[in-house]
Amino acid sequence: MNEVMHDKFMIVDHNYALLGGRNIEPSYFGLAEAPLANKYDWDVLVRRDAGSPADQSVVDTITAYNELLWQKKSTRKVWRPLRKSGILEGIHAAAQKFSAEHPEFYQETVADFTRDMIRPDRIMLLHNPLNSWRKDPWVTQDLVKLASQAEKSLFIQTPYATATPPLLQLLTEAAAHMEVYYLTNSLASAKNLPAYPNYYFQRKKFLQAGVNIYEFQDTDSIHGKSFILDDRISVVGSFNLDSRSIYLDTETMLVIDSPELTRTFSDYHRKIIGQSLKVGKDNKYLPSDTVTATPVLRGKRLTYFLSHLLLRPFQFFI
Repeated sequence: MNEVMHDKFMIVDHNYALLGGRNIEPSYFGLAEAPLANKYDWDVLVRRDAGSPADQSVVDTITAYNELLWQKKSTRKVWRPLRKSGILEGIHAAAQKFSAEHPEFYQETVADFTRDMIRPDRIMLLHNPLNSWRKDPWVTQDLVKLASQAEKSLFIQTPYATATPPLLQLLTEAAAHMEVYYLTNSLASAKNLPAYPNYYFQRKKFLQAGVNIYEFQDTDSIHGKSFILDDRISVVGSFNLDSRSIYLDTETMLVIDSPELTRTFSDYHRKIIGQSLKVGKDNKYLPSDTVTATPVLRGKRLTYFLSHLLLRPFQFFI
C-alpha cells in the first residue's frame, strides 16, 4: 500500500492560500496538446483578514498543516546547488518564454481576484491524519457529519469513486430523505485508466443506492472534487470518493459556509450538468434534446473493461 501526498495547495506570504484539486501540469491549465485532453478543476483563494488575530485565520490552519507535512518522518530533503547546476537559470528562462507565449495568464493581478471576494459565515479545513499506511478516515467522517445535517439535497462531484459497501450504504441512507446528485466523467471523458473503471463498471450499484448520476460528455475531462449541501455549504479540495482518498492518501478540503458563494458555485456546476447526460435506472443514458453522448472508441472501452477485471482485487488501493 503506497501512500501519496494528494493535497494541492499554495501559501503566499502567510496571507493567501489557494487550495483545490488541480495538479501542476499543462493539461490542468487548458494547455493540453493533442492527443492529450484538458482537465477542468476547482481552486479556492482565501485571504487573511487584515484584522484577523494571529493563528485564527484558515490561512494559519493551512500553514500549520503544511508544517506537519514537512515534519513527517517520510519527508526527505532533496538538495542540489541550483546555481552551480544551471537549473535555476533554466527555470527563469522557461518562465520568461511561457509569459511571452501565454500573456493571458498575466493579465489579472491579485487585486483583480480579491476585489470580489465573498466573506463566508465560516470556513474550516478538513484533512486526513498524517501517519503512514492505513489512516483513520477523518475527512470521510467529517463529510458524513456534514451530510447528515443536510435537509434538501447533497451534490457530489468527483472523477473517481469506489463502490465499497460502506459508501453505498451512506449514499442509500442519504438518498432516503433527500435528493443526492453525483456528477462525474463519462467513459468518453475519463482519463484515469486504473481508477475510473472502479466506478463505471459498478455504476448500477450507485443507481440502486438512489443516486442521480450525471456524466460529462466531452473529450476533455473534469477533475474537480466538490460537495454542495442544501443551498448553504460548499466543500472543495483534493478528496475523491475512492478508497485511496478515504484510507491511504493525505487529503485536504475546505468547508465554506456561505449561501452567496454556494449560489455562484452551483451555477458553475449547472453549466457542467448542461453538458452532461443523466443515467437512467436501467443504467443507460436518458434521452436529451440538447446533449449527445460523446462516442467512445471500441479499443478504449475494451481497455477499461480489461483493466477493471485485472485490477478489481486491488480496487481499494488504486
